[in-house]
Amino acid sequence: MGWPFGKKRKKRGTEAPSSDAERSPSDEQVGGRREFFRLGFGRMKDGGIDALRAVAKASHAMQEALDGVEDEAAGEALEAERRRFAQEAELAKQRKQGQRRVFRGVIRPPGAIDERRFLATCDGCKKCIEACPEDAIVASTEAVRSGRLGTPLLRVQSIPCALCHDVPCASACPTGALEPVGHPDDVRIGRAVVFKSLCLNSQGEDCEICVDHCPLGERVMTRAADGFPVIDEETCTGCGQCVVRCPTYPAALHVSPR
Repeated sequence: MGWPFGKKRKKRGTEAPSSDAERSPSDEQVGGRREFFRLGFGRMKDGGIDALRAVAKASHAMQEALDGVEDEAAGEALEAERRRFAQEAELAKQRKQGQRRVFRGVIRPPGAIDERRFLATCDGCKKCIEACPEDAIVASTEAVRSGRLGTPLLRVQSIPCALCHDVPCASACPTGALEPVGHPDDVRIGRAVVFKSLCLNSQGEDCEICVDHCPLGERVMTRAADGFPVIDEETCTGCGQCVVRCPTYPAALHVSPR
């Protein structure tokens, strides 16, 4: 067997490159990939913008709702401030006339005398508290509004005055801080006030629970044409029975001290 003279032997490493191994992608393939990613990122961008628009819309709606609540709360705060200024003006007027009346910061038991004389007369014996069959009268635990620790008061927002027929709390007082009351209808411990914004009638519901449960009936509480309760401040006892039966929270009625 002879050598293959006349034939050129191929040097190692000089073989022609394989078309599959070193073939570079065509411009058409590169363009297709770029188009794919461009469309994909475009859709992601559009979806993100839509999501941001939805969040902005929801935030705007929430802000409008909060503005409505703040406006309502501001109106009630202004009304409370107006009543406070009216009380201060009345107090200044009475002082000018030589009357030394002090407005109560809390609701005292039935028959309570003028607040200044009450604080000077009541010795905190708790006889009125023991005489109350409903446990509605409690001893004060602070002196900021009550004037002195241990003095009796009612929290009619939670436990109303039952307007007992013989008013035993007033009769039990040995010091004269509570004067006897002839009839429960003559009790004047506070005045009920209606907050229309909290009343179910402001929400289109037909409610007259407070009117139905007023112990003095139409002499004190009636219902107006718009459905809201109307209270006669002169005849209202301030017992709080309308407050505890109000189905809203917080209650649409509040009792202010006289």
